[in-house]
Amino acid sequence: MKWRTSLIFMLALLNTGCASRDEAVFVTSTSISVLEGDTKPAGLNVGYKRVEGYIGPNNADGTAPPVLASIESNSSITNPKYRQLYATGDAAVIAVGGQPVEVSTGSVTESDVMFFGTSTNIGLSIGTTSDIPDSFNLGYKRQELSVIPLVKDGDKYRYPSVIASIDNVTETSIEDVSLNTNQFFASGNAARALAPELGNTFIERSNVTLDAAQKVESSSILSCYSGVALNDLEKVWRHATDLNLFREGETELGEIYIFLMEQLNSAISVIAPTANTDDNGETGTRGNNSPQIIVTNYDVLVNANKVYSQSVNISNALETDRLVNLKQHRAFVCGLSKTNR
Repeated sequence: MKWRTSLIFMLALLNTGCASRDEAVFVTSTSISVLEGDTKPAGLNVGYKRVEGYIGPNNADGTAPPVLASIESNSSITNPKYRQLYATGDAAVIAVGGQPVEVSTGSVTESDVMFFGTSTNIGLSIGTTSDIPDSFNLGYKRQELSVIPLVKDGDKYRYPSVIASIDNVTETSIEDVSLNTNQFFASGNAARALAPELGNTFIERSNVTLDAAQKVESSSILSCYSGVALNDLEKVWRHATDLNLFREGETELGEIYIFLMEQLNSAISVIAPTANTDDNGETGTRGNNSPQIIVTNYDVLVNANKVYSQSVNISNALETDRLVNLKQHRAFVCGLSKTNR
């Protein structure tokens, strides 16, 4: 049966050679394999390989018919864990939490035919031509392809919905039988109905991943922060404020920054260099001519550091730019820390 699926897939690819202006072609190919080989075209792959492509018209306003392709994997070639989602049209919009645009009613003509197919291999697969092996795969391989005529709706194109997913990460059970590979394939209203549930799985997982990445950056920042000199604390706090890591409103410096500076000023004393007169009557300073900073209230300083640490350690998966800002702040803080070693 596998050769039949592969043949259908190949025929569909051949028919997409000249996509029309009113047709969308959306394809993905994923391989996480111990070893994959093919003679047409000749190639050999070990590990992870991913191809994605879309051909279709754009709308008059510069937008494009919506498509969605997502994959999550542990990148293990001996025991791969993967979660894939493929969607078009309203199903793609709904899957990422969006609201489909209302369109007028319309239908394709009887001569319009759409194709939507997937091919999945888990384990060992050997392809043959005239009983001669010409391809093999050991691991996980999946291909997804749709060739869908679009409906013109005014100055925009309407993209019919299809959705396909496979997941061996989320385990389910039926009558005490454990299942660790879940697969869905749907089109039209069925695809729209499946989109919220399947999309939420990916969004929730992505949020967990982003949240974890932010916590890793925060931990690195606080590790370097312990080595920052007292006279550099103001620079660190100002940098965090400029990157909006303190979540302040419209004020230039922010309430947290002002609070931290007040705490710092009440916790330290600055002693100017001691002046002295040499034998020639010239006035100078003894030793280091930099002002000396002395902590006079450790409790207040500890409290200020605690406020900074708690603010930086806040993670929010909904703020995708926070991870970028945390990385910038880490580089800045760790740079100051190294200069004080």
